[in-house]
Amino acid sequence: MANDAEIRLRDRLSKLSGLDLLRGARLSGELERLQRQLDRIEAEPTDEEIWSKVELARHEERPYTLDYVERLFDDWFELHGDRGRADDAALVAGLGKLDGRTVALIGHQKGRDIKERTKRNFGMAYPEGYRKAMRVMETAERHGFPLATLVDT
Repeated sequence: MANDAEIRLRDRLSKLSGLDLLRGARLSGELERLQRQLDRIEAEPTDEEIWSKVELARHEERPYTLDYVERLFDDWFELHGDRGRADDAALVAGLGKLDGRTVALIGHQKGRDIKERTKRNFGMAYPEGYRKAMRVMETAERHGFPLATLVDT
């Protein structure tokens, strides 16, 4: 759907393109400027395109970290706790086999229903979660494992 500015530019461009020019008159610079302006407007996403991306990001059935773990890893061992205080269920961290190679993974987990969302604090990590993430990062560095992070915003 074209907006008002695009319609006005198209009209002006078609009028200028169809003019019989007097000898010596040059409108090519103006035509090129209008065409560049029109191309820039066409490249901008429409409100419908923007909103469809927002709806997709908010969709209830979109995959969460554990969904990716289930589909990608052959063997998965979740690490719990920060070795100092407690475990944070909002942050999922662990080691798994991906194509025969051990990979460390850290990701947010929001939960699908209200009970799980409450348990996982709606995906908002506590300090314990960040310490757990640091623990997994240090483990990956120490053993030379690649590290993957999944951030659900």
